[in-house]
Amino acid sequence: VTAAGGVDSTVNLGLSLIPAHFAVAGLFLIGCFISVSMGTSMGTIAAMAPIAINVAQGAHLNVAIVGAAVIGGSYFGDNLSMISDTTISAAEGCGSEMKDKFKMNFFIALPAAIVAMILYSVIGGTGSGAIKAGSYNIIEVLPYLIVLGAALMGINVAVVLFVGILSAGIIGLCVGSCGFFDWIQAIGNGMSDMFSISMVAILVSGIIGLVREYGGVEWLVEAISDKIKSRRGAEYGIGLMSGILSAAMVNNTIAIIVTCPIAKEIGAKYKIAPKRLASLVDIFACAFISLMPHDGGMLMITALANVSPLSVLKYSFYMFGLIIATCVTIQFGLMLSLIHI
Repeated sequence: VTAAGGVDSTVNLGLSLIPAHFAVAGLFLIGCFISVSMGTSMGTIAAMAPIAINVAQGAHLNVAIVGAAVIGGSYFGDNLSMISDTTISAAEGCGSEMKDKFKMNFFIALPAAIVAMILYSVIGGTGSGAIKAGSYNIIEVLPYLIVLGAALMGINVAVVLFVGILSAGIIGLCVGSCGFFDWIQAIGNGMSDMFSISMVAILVSGIIGLVREYGGVEWLVEAISDKIKSRRGAEYGIGLMSGILSAAMVNNTIAIIVTCPIAKEIGAKYKIAPKRLASLVDIFACAFISLMPHDGGMLMITALANVSPLSVLKYSFYMFGLIIATCVTIQFGLMLSLIHI
């Protein structure tokens, strides 16, 4: 989709429709849309960051707050998208249906996103220059809508992704934004980006299998469970374990793969539904890694904007809001009624 011009068209279309005063909030919203459609935070940041930072510099906006908005919007989709590797890993690893896990996450992420939108609208400002939206072709936005619609309809993930690749290629060829070999090369580049994650996931799964065989998982569950006295404590423990592993390994997908077997064991003991487990594991893994100064997305933003990670972190309203919203649901048991639906 990026090779076919979809990202540029989506961002420019959004900027042309959004009033200047809401430019930062608009970039956050555009990031949410692209990431939910693409299912990847790094892919969204890599595609959006150069455009967003250029817009911010041209309009004399605060580049740090724009960078934070892009990161927040990108992780919104990574945590919610039906075709995200973290969603698939969390749902499959915890034994949940993806639509059930999506419902759990949505009611936590939505309030955090609304608060972030309000804060970006109030604090973002309009800058001292004009917001200049580039050219766009609305047809190039269609692959995102096709993928998003198909995913929400519950169509098989592999089919959704195949349709997305095919539609992006056809549209790119029809509008002349990319040639046939450009399309093939883009597919290859996208796949090669996933090879390392795939190999690490396979190796980690093998290690987990050996650890389980020799009683390591049971020992770890008991060690954690000894410090847990209630369902609330179990949910906090599972979330923190996933978040800390994600921050330490700088890979939320691998952290989820490692955490899920342990989360299932603890969840079974405290009668926590698989969709709740999947939601907690995914949310904390995405939230913690997004706030790390050594995360790939943060490094990309700070390099392009020439600002420090701390400058970006203080404007990461969505990520902090997501953590707070999740902790509130744990502390007061707000999702229990939804769990039994």
